[in-house]
Amino acid sequence: MPKAAPTPPFSGSIEADALLEAEPFALLLAVLFDAQVRTETAFSGPYKIQQRLGIDLAPDALLDVDEERLHEAFGETPAVHRFWRKMADRSRELANAVEDTYDGDAERIWTEAEGADDFRKRVKALPGFGDSKVVTLAHLLHHFGNVDFRAVTKG
Repeated sequence: MPKAAPTPPFSGSIEADALLEAEPFALLLAVLFDAQVRTETAFSGPYKIQQRLGIDLAPDALLDVDEERLHEAFGETPAVHRFWRKMADRSRELANAVEDTYDGDAERIWTEAEGADDFRKRVKALPGFGDSKVVTLAHLLHHFGNVDFRAVTKG
């Protein structure tokens, strides 16, 4: 009997995982969504949003979407998240924070961090992010080769 192809590690979709690796803001959204839903649901959410809205998944593009249309995209079956309306609003808050603080460049959160403490501070300042999301993001960045996980989560 032939073996089944391995499932991608996060979302269950090669395309969704590729988006997480290529687009830092999509990765932040996935970590934001990773609460009270299956990991696959959380990590496929950014790809669903991108496909449903037909936009590049960047903070400025998300902020340009009408609130009603954003809610529709999040709530369309299958919903992006169990609490899709709250997550749509929180996504807009996150996009605003990345726009205001990092000129829309989510990757600056970790590339400009001056060590683990600064990384923690930057991530925890984002709407909806606490200690567990700091660790989750650090794990993912380590997986993608962007940040040394050990340097981020110690202390």
